[in-house]
Amino acid sequence: MYSPSLDQQGKLNVAVAVGINGCEEKVHILYDLGIRLFVLDTAHGYQKSMIDNIKKIRSLYGDTITLVAGNVITEEATRDLLLA
Repeated sequence: MYSPSLDQQGKLNVAVAVGINGCEEKVHILYDLGIRLFVLDTAHGYQKSMIDNIKKIRSLYGDTITLVAGNVITEEATRDLLLA
């Protein structure tokens, strides 16, 4: 009845939430394990450290990963995260 979400190699797609403190190291370790979907976890998504982490991770991994970031309440904050 249900089918798991698999990648092109037939491996299970897994998402992992990581806190934004020290997330670069965590993402690196998990990336090496095959994780490609990361939720950047913080109570307030619209903060400089969140945007800096998004930019840093994007510069390292480009479009090879999917990032989920959030907890924003304004149009401006949403736009800033999307641009990051």
